[in-house]
Amino acid sequence: DEEEEAPHERSSREASAVKENGSRREEHPERTLWMGDLIPEWSAEEIGSFFGKDYGEVSVFRPFDMRAGRKAMYAFVQFETEREARVAYEELQGTTIPGERVRFRLNPRWR
Repeated sequence: DEEEEAPHERSSREASAVKENGSRREEHPERTLWMGDLIPEWSAEEIGSFFGKDYGEVSVFRPFDMRAGRKAMYAFVQFETEREARVAYEELQGTTIPGERVRFRLNPRWR
């Protein structure tokens, strides 16, 4: 039985982020984080790269707010494994995306 590799130990080749901003893929609450308090300028690609560099491949769904006419102030980030999602939640809750001053919130979908 192989031991699962820690998210931090993945090579940069494996850490490329998958970008998605259309319809949601099959939902897996056990490995999905809701990310809130976002600013409209952050793209799904930037969010995916932020998580992907340390936590493996992710899918990002950033809805469009039709009433406001802009991207919603939240996104869903889906990880390859439940472990990656839990580690990202524990390590990144309340931090900022590099180069920004705005702190984002994470909420696990598995609660």
